[in-house]
This record gives sequence, C-alpha cells and structure tokens, in this order.
Amino acid sequence: PRYIETVAKRGYRLIEQPSPPPSDPDHQGQAAATTTEPTLLQPRARTPARGWLPWRRLRPSAALAVVALLLALAWAGSRVLSGSDYDAIAVLGFENLGDSADDRYFAEGLTTELISTLGHLEHPNILGQASSLRLDPKHHSSSEIGRILHVDAFVSGKVLRSGREVRVFLEIVETGTGHQVWSATYDGDLTDLFKIQRRIADEVAESIQGRFGTAAADQRETPAPANLKAYDYYLLGQYYRSRRTEADLRRALEFYRQARAVDPTNANAHRGIGLSQLLLSYFGHVQLGDAEQAAKPALERALELDPDNAETLAALGLARYLLGEPQVAKHLLDQALALKPNLAEAWMWRGLALEQQGSLRAALTQYRKARQLEPLGIGVAISESLALSHRGRHEEALTVLAPLAVFEQTSTQLFRNLAFLA
Repeated sequence: PRYIETVAKRGYRLIEQPSPPPSDPDHQGQAAATTTEPTLLQPRARTPARGWLPWRRLRPSAALAVVALLLALAWAGSRVLSGSDYDAIAVLGFENLGDSADDRYFAEGLTTELISTLGHLEHPNILGQASSLRLDPKHHSSSEIGRILHVDAFVSGKVLRSGREVRVFLEIVETGTGHQVWSATYDGDLTDLFKIQRRIADEVAESIQGRFGTAAADQRETPAPANLKAYDYYLLGQYYRSRRTEADLRRALEFYRQARAVDPTNANAHRGIGLSQLLLSYFGHVQLGDAEQAAKPALERALELDPDNAETLAALGLARYLLGEPQVAKHLLDQALALKPNLAEAWMWRGLALEQQGSLRAALTQYRKARQLEPLGIGVAISESLALSHRGRHEEALTVLAPLAVFEQTSTQLFRNLAFLA
C-alpha cells in the first residue's frame, strides 16, 4: 500500500489511511522489538593503572621519555572519544555572550538545531531540548548533570554574535570525571551560518562516534534556507514552542508565520505553523476542528518542500492520532523514527496512538523510551504516569512525576496531575 503519492511538478502528498501491517506485535499488547527498558546510565570514570612502572630502575633520561610518552597518550585520549564509550549525551543550552535578547534567542536556537542534527545518530542517545536546556554547567556540577540527566557526557558552548560576525566555542565534558575531552572554536560570517552549523555538527558527531551514521551523513547534505531573516524568525519560533504554554505557543506561531512570509519555501516554517496549531489543540486551548483546518495545509506544504523530514512526518502522525486514526499515526511515526531515532516526541506520540488502540503495555514501552531521551520532559512523564495509573500502579506513577516538581514549579499541568495521583 502507498501512503504518499507524487504530484506532478509539485512534490508529495499524504493519501488515504493504509491497511494495518500483516503482523504487528502492538496489536498483541507487546512492546515493539526495537525499544528497551530504560537503564540508569553510570558515567564511566577513567582511573589510571597504578604501580606498574619500576621507576627506581629507570635512568633519568629513560624516565623522562616514559613521562613524555604517558603525557602524549593522556592528551590524545582526552581529544578522541569512542562511540562505545557513551550511551547518552546532552547538549546543554549555549551561553549567550551578547547583550540583546535577540542574541539570547539566537544562542538557544543554535543549541536546538545542534540537538536536532545530532538526533539523527543511531548511537549514542542524544537528549531532547526539554531536558537539556533546563541545566546550566555554571550552576550544576558535571556529576550533578550526569546524575539528573543520566548522561555520560555533555556538550556546552558559548555564542557571541556581533553584527554579521559570529563566534561559537564548544566543549565536551565527561560527567564522571569532569574532564574536558574535546573543544573547538568556530568563527564566521552569518551568511556562512549553515556551513558553521554543519561543521560543528560534523565534528561533534565524529568526536562522539568516531564516524557518522548513515542518517547523520544524509542530514549534512540538506540545503540551507535561502533567507537568513526567515531563519532568525524560525529560531525565535523554536525558542517559544519549546516552552509549551498557550501564550508561548501563540507567540511561536507568529514567528513561524513571519518566517513563512519572508521565505515561502522555508519548509521548517510551514511545519512550525502546523505543529503549533496541533499542540494548541492537544493542550486544550483550541478546538480540534479549527486546529486541523489550520494545520493541514501547512503540514502538507512542509511535506511537499521536504518529503523526508522526520519532524514533519511526526507532526502528521500527531495529527492522525488527534483525529482518531492510530494506525495511520503509527505508520507515520515509524517513518519519522527511522529517520531520526532520538526524536522523543515521536516516541511519546506513538505511545498515545497505541493507547488509543488499547495496547497499554506497548504504550508504556514507548513512553519509557521517550523518557530516556527527555528525563525532565513534563509531557512525557505525565503520559507515562497516567498510563501506569490506569494499570493500577499508582505509587510507581507518582515516582515518575514527583521529581520534576524540583525543576518546574510553575506548571499547572504538572501539579494538577500530581494532585490526581496523590
């Protein structure tokens, strides 16, 4: 069966609901084979071996040579990471060294885009922005970041934008040791911003993995949007959408619309418009019919402009879930996750679709995978806690949700659900 058809001289279009696959373990209430139970990741501290050199037997010149060799090996080891060393990494919010609010949005937007680009890697897990942006290395120690986010290392950075010039400093730090294991500085003109971003993503990914996965390599070839002003508006939209309140979602919607007005071919702007409309309905702020009517043309246009975009396919999956079509939703979300396995929202929405089909046990597996990627994400935690509560596991549901109160003290949604579970 076909779910997307080619429209002559225009691109692609989503067509009617597919028939269910011949054998789907979700229909049997079992977890998908590709997901695993979350594990508490322990940062790996490197401890040097002791007592193996017969120092007293070495001549001074030989001893100096050995020391030099050890220093060289230690330096080399601090600069190169192996993909097998780390199971999970967070990209923390970049520090803004500029003076204006626009510079702050720009810095956070760059953080979000790096998270998105690295999210195409199959290994290690790259945490989502809802969790990564909550912690600041200036206010939390490396070990605290590792314990709270369950990550082995984190990327942090500083951004300075002055007129048309931009400078980005990045480092990777191990949470178990606090050691900086990689660092780099990037300078360039804003007109070369996308080249800088790709170079950053390339080098960070290569430092983490030692090589690119197939999906990440494909991502590097995505053409840059033609209009920098539209990109600025898009980053502002991303900044506000991540906050998820009604006021912030509506503000994000306006910035996405401005990005579309400046550059009608910007697929990200169209997707942002459609997804913001759907989220306003998901959180109960607008009627579903109104949201669907506004979101549909925007998402269809985004898909036409960029048919293989994981976020757009996931947003279409959310739309189908909201419209009560869980089988189509699952298919679209599977496509999104095949392109971008670290997309936490897609895992969560797939769980919602499974719940809609009555497969609560399988849904819990999806929520746990989503929470591995977003350990501080309120929406993910609420979805998992409610699913646990529906299975009669109220104390376990409370332990999922209660720790978030430390980080989010103003969320009425969080405290309403905590009160329900108590």
